[in-house]
Amino acid sequence: SAKFSMAAADQSYLDVSRAVTVSSSAAGLSGAVKSLGVRETFAAGRKKHLALRTNDLIWDPVRQRIYASVPESAGPPYWSHVVAIDPATLAITSSVAVNYHPGQLAMTSGGEALYVVRNQSGSGGISKISLDSFQVTKTFAIGRTSSNNSLYASDICTVAGKPDLLVVSQFHTESSSSHHGVAVYDKGVRRSLVIDGGYVCNRIEPSADPSVFFGYNSQSTEFGFRKLLLVDQGLTRGEERAYLIHDRYGIDIRSSGNTVFSTAGAVVDGQGMQEVGRLAGMPKPLGYESESLVFPDLAKSRVYHMEAGDPDFYSDDPDAYLFGKVVAYDPVNYLPLQVTGLGRNYPSAKSLIRWGDFGLAFRTDDEVVVMENQSLVPSSPAADLEVKVQAGPAPTAPGSPFTYTVKVTNLGGNVALNTVASAMLSAGQKISSASGGVAVPVISGNGVSASFGNLPPGETRSLVVVATAASYGSCTLTAAATSLAMDPVTSNNSAVGKVNVEFAQGANVANLLDLDANNLVADPTRGLVWATVLASSTGPASKVVAIDPMTGIIATTLPLGDTPLAGSMALSGNGRFLYVGLYNVPQVHRIDLEGAGHPSIRIPIVYGSYGTYATSIEVLEGDGTTFAMTRGSSWMEVYDGTVRRPLGTPYQRGGVLQPTGTPGQFTYFSVDTWDKVFYLRRLLITATGTEEQGFVSHLYETGFGFYNLSGNGNLTLTESGHLFDATKETPFITKLGDGGIPCMDEAKQRAYLATSASVLAFDTGSTSALGSVALPPGFVASEYRGKCIRWGADGLAISGDNKKICFVRWQVVNPAPQPVAVEPALRAMTSASAQIMTYVAQVELDAVSRISQALVEPSGEMDPDGDGISDGLEYLLGYSATAWSADPSIQEIFVRDGTQVIGLRFPRRAGVAMPSYGYEFSRDQVNWFPLGDVGETVVSTEVRGGVLFENIEAVSRVPSSEKCSIRLRWNP
Repeated sequence: SAKFSMAAADQSYLDVSRAVTVSSSAAGLSGAVKSLGVRETFAAGRKKHLALRTNDLIWDPVRQRIYASVPESAGPPYWSHVVAIDPATLAITSSVAVNYHPGQLAMTSGGEALYVVRNQSGSGGISKISLDSFQVTKTFAIGRTSSNNSLYASDICTVAGKPDLLVVSQFHTESSSSHHGVAVYDKGVRRSLVIDGGYVCNRIEPSADPSVFFGYNSQSTEFGFRKLLLVDQGLTRGEERAYLIHDRYGIDIRSSGNTVFSTAGAVVDGQGMQEVGRLAGMPKPLGYESESLVFPDLAKSRVYHMEAGDPDFYSDDPDAYLFGKVVAYDPVNYLPLQVTGLGRNYPSAKSLIRWGDFGLAFRTDDEVVVMENQSLVPSSPAADLEVKVQAGPAPTAPGSPFTYTVKVTNLGGNVALNTVASAMLSAGQKISSASGGVAVPVISGNGVSASFGNLPPGETRSLVVVATAASYGSCTLTAAATSLAMDPVTSNNSAVGKVNVEFAQGANVANLLDLDANNLVADPTRGLVWATVLASSTGPASKVVAIDPMTGIIATTLPLGDTPLAGSMALSGNGRFLYVGLYNVPQVHRIDLEGAGHPSIRIPIVYGSYGTYATSIEVLEGDGTTFAMTRGSSWMEVYDGTVRRPLGTPYQRGGVLQPTGTPGQFTYFSVDTWDKVFYLRRLLITATGTEEQGFVSHLYETGFGFYNLSGNGNLTLTESGHLFDATKETPFITKLGDGGIPCMDEAKQRAYLATSASVLAFDTGSTSALGSVALPPGFVASEYRGKCIRWGADGLAISGDNKKICFVRWQVVNPAPQPVAVEPALRAMTSASAQIMTYVAQVELDAVSRISQALVEPSGEMDPDGDGISDGLEYLLGYSATAWSADPSIQEIFVRDGTQVIGLRFPRRAGVAMPSYGYEFSRDQVNWFPLGDVGETVVSTEVRGGVLFENIEAVSRVPSSEKCSIRLRWNP
């Protein structure tokens, strides 16, 4: 092997592609040269420094010059001036005095004028400079507060096509809440309609629409992202979203059209008000102020970012906060395309801008740095790079290798100079190998790149990456291609390949998912499990995720922005609203799962002496916008939307809220710490709030735990294994096992206690133990912090204390349906020969969730296999009359053509039709009535055992304004 280096004759940095030819007879080489890998290290290109202290920089593409505002501290001759700099020579070609303290600069869209902020102490103002004459043409004051103190500008923004208008974010120095509002000035005169100071927008940016601006609050914990609407009278408020950008102080934003980039890495669709991505590898900002810069240049298909060298705020390294590199990102897939060293570390960096064909500039405390770099800024004749990714095999298992093949094709008419393919693998993967043909791939962590050199029109190059994954989930590779050529078509510059690493399947199986979750909620509507994920977790952090419990794949990830509080998450009965209590702010985060983009709101918790955090949440019946919650550890209250009902209920130190089988009635445990007496109490929801119904019973039980509860129907199970029935005067039933993470399933008469080693099941009717299922090694359960829930027909999900969730499928969870005794009144109503299959589960009219069913057999005489399905119906459905069969049918409530209907889906033997069978409905499951207006549709057909069956969807309008059930009746 041989090692060599290249340098330009003029000692400037190499910043363009170089062709290298090496003869096999060269000194140090023997034999044929099979391949030669060249890795170019791009530095800052041509870089120059102007010794001048400045407050802001802006580029004028019309006159090809950089404007800089110079503070008084710079000294003569340019202090308190705005100067024009020729970036090619660094010569100051013009200057104009603006007196005093010139700061931020904003240029009109047509290049007619330059606005300069003058935040002189006691007299905040703005000057307007004509760029043709380079003279000040107008100076005006920002205004004064009601206390006659001066207002200043924290940010300014010009209005496209209207050079006389200026949008100004105002602040004062009277108090720590310094934001005063946002106003628009017309020729220096403030328009009457102003957005007040309570609607904080200390950072403002333009959108693609000249009448819409984006505002961001980076100075208070609300962290709102907003739309500001320009009207003839001034500004009005538009949509807003909290925590959309970030949850740290000092973040700045820059827009390009409707896309907003933050210095913390978030990429936001400002029009749709949602996060669409994040610049890969972005660290969190350092401390209170943001120590990073961002500048989007979508015309060049780049986003530029500068960051300090170490994201650790508490670093002792003196170089931790030095700026030493510029990163160019792809604005489509947000991957880094080029990392360029600056040749030295700078103690500060601000006002990052683009200039010329391939120039960048920024300022430090004492100088202006101007550089040109063709590797960072594309400038060659246009090409069109297309990226495709193939991935497989899928699905696969942990530890098994899979392959990504990245293909880059030049669809354009010019050579794509210095073509580079880059790929970033999602967290949890390990790259085994990478190959790129003649290119030598470079692997760095979870990223890999290959330099293909010059790619002629019509040719394709490939990068092959082999990887493995240690745990379950969706594995992705996001690939992008870049070159020194301009690329007018950016939509095909990147592509994503995906391989699913899925759970093992089976009747009795347990799988571990690596995720640090502290809340779990089953979503029967979507067949998913929602989890809140802590910031310490690998992968999604401080977010809410939806997990497919059958495969372990994360189906949806939604931003949360704050730390979720353990035990404080609930889903409304109609499946629409998901509530999460927050740990570090006194708010409840509500997500609309059916709204476009899953919009969220923050519900502020009214301050009180009992604490300001939602420690448990229960959503009440109705449209899902009313919920009850415990505040701190000793107060319960109800909210309608964001409004608290006036009456709450105090209680002695207590546990979490649990629903009962009676709507509007809840139970909770409290403790008298002095006497060490535990109480089970009832709580009633009223129109004005909550009302205590008195304690049911008290306990002196040793080892009783009440912090982790699971309630279902009228039964409640505690982490200590104590089982209670809220309907009983003496509610304590028994103690099950030795404790664990509790889970109740009253509908199937099951109670579960999960430990680190296993899950134990109990029959709640007989209280007898039903057995246990072992959990995988490496799972750690916490009785206090853990959560255990039921999902699907036979599933359990358990959050562990070691950043893992265990998903279990167990036959004990889904017992075979047993014949249910029928009341004499029902027997008398039906003939002895009538065979009825009843779907007992109550269905709320506003529910859109699939429900579980139990089978009722009024007479066992013609059901020898005891499965609750009569012989006549077994013939209709195509099931054995001598062996137990599971219920094949599904009942649900849904909306069709604007009308709420009840439906039944079941297989029907071809040739059998009504009136051999029929339908009945009941409001109370005691009195049943014929249901004649039923429409049947054959959805599909199948052949079983040589017999043709039709899958039927039977639909009827809901016949009752209250709860109802539907059943299928066999007519012999």
